[in-house]
Amino acid sequence: MKPIEELKNLGPKTGAELRQIGIETADDLLSLGYRKAFLKWVSIFPERVHLMAWYALVGAELNISYSKISEDHREEGRKLLFEIRRRRKKKK
Repeated sequence: MKPIEELKNLGPKTGAELRQIGIETADDLLSLGYRKAFLKWVSIFPERVHLMAWYALVGAELNISYSKISEDHREEGRKLLFEIRRRRKKKK
């Protein structure tokens, strides 16, 4: 099994954070899916609520550079981040 930090777009810091939430291997990410993985990640590391973190996970799952993800994936990320930020403002 490939360690999570060996996937495209992910390095030691991201790998360490993902390991803390139970995503240790490529298979873990694939079975959870980038959307659920991202939501879990930002729930523990709120500073990761930004598009580059989203792009990194999408690209890692799809095995492509973050700069090559589709416009549909980019739009999905923008909508998700908008919703996360909106919910956080309501809680304050």
